[in-house]
Amino acid sequence: MQYQEFVRLLARELKITKAQTIIFLNAFKIAVAKGLISQGVIKVRLFGTFSVRDFKARRIYDYQTKTTAAIAAHKWVHFKPSKTLRALVNKK
Repeated sequence: MQYQEFVRLLARELKITKAQTIIFLNAFKIAVAKGLISQGVIKVRLFGTFSVRDFKARRIYDYQTKTTAAIAAHKWVHFKPSKTLRALVNKK
């Protein structure tokens, strides 16, 4: 599902305009980012858990070009869905 489709679906479910939905989504993204920066973990009840994972620097080998490259250490955002969300997705 693309972003605009998601906005349309969410607006329909919440019975608000697309502009209000976009404002809500942007505020949610900012709040999650600020929470992850300050706390490292955000738990949203009945939805899931956002967390930050650290990846070490490493070297990789490209078999096509026969060269090595360095990948810098970086952080990665991980999401683990709650049991409730998993049950809704797996519902048939």
